[in-house]
Amino acid sequence: MNGFAEQWQRARPDLDAGTLVTIGALLALAQRLDQEFRTYTQANFDMGTGDMRILLALRRANDSLTLRPADLFRALLITSGAVTKQLERLTQRGLVERIPDPQRKGGWQIRLTAAGTRVADAALTTIHDEFKIAIGFNKMTKQEQDGGIRFLERLSAEYGGTDLFALGTRTDS
Repeated sequence: MNGFAEQWQRARPDLDAGTLVTIGALLALAQRLDQEFRTYTQANFDMGTGDMRILLALRRANDSLTLRPADLFRALLITSGAVTKQLERLTQRGLVERIPDPQRKGGWQIRLTAAGTRVADAALTTIHDEFKIAIGFNKMTKQEQDGGIRFLERLSAEYGGTDLFALGTRTDS
């Protein structure tokens, strides 16, 4: 048992210290990852994390690299107003474009431009190869990686049914 777990076990022996350790570890990892992502996105692309998350969501969404704005705010768990502001900034920078929605008369979709795809791909490569969490993940065995993914998927499902992989087509079950 680590020091954190021992402290909780001493302070609240009636509670499962493993639960508290898991929550504490996830919070600490989320804070560190958020800071690394924020610093990287600002320094390399002069944009906020919300804008980058939209580019990444579009990049993984489907072959046409398009989504409806409603799909974006539902998948990214942000308001429609936030999506609108982010899309305006990304459009002004030439990273996304607004196109008519072929399935909805009067509706529209957001599509990554070639420049947006280049930015998303550059970010993905760095995140995959250089982020501290990715380096640690890649040091794990395939079995550990798969177990970690299953663990996170299960926790996510138990957390109000929120699906970590709600956007796009996920075929690697």
